[in-house]
Amino acid sequence: MVHVARILVVDADADSRLMVTRFLKLHDHKVSEYAALEHVPSAAGADAFEVAVINQAPGRTNVDELVKKIMQENNDIKVIAITDATPNVVNGSPVGHEFIFRPAELATIENTIRKVLGLP
Repeated sequence: MVHVARILVVDADADSRLMVTRFLKLHDHKVSEYAALEHVPSAAGADAFEVAVINQAPGRTNVDELVKKIMQENNDIKVIAITDATPNVVNGSPVGHEFIFRPAELATIENTIRKVLGLP
């Protein structure tokens, strides 16, 4: 049985956002995409999503701020951050969240979504 995940994609780069969104939809996920977290309508708040994939900023501080904002709306949401930071910089980040280090392949994003949702 296929699990249709409800995914929020936040990416300031329109081409990257479209590519990730199309790929996830091809894998039967329900995806909403926005250029910035501030653009997510309150009616479609983070509680409407199981997973947030954010590809917003090169620095960890910005990623951490986005994770905190998303978790304020829904403490249960899993966050996958695509980042330029190095693995030793993101140690100590909230448990249950994952980091994908650039360059990121689309299959890695899908596999990470399945991992955080506990899917095979």
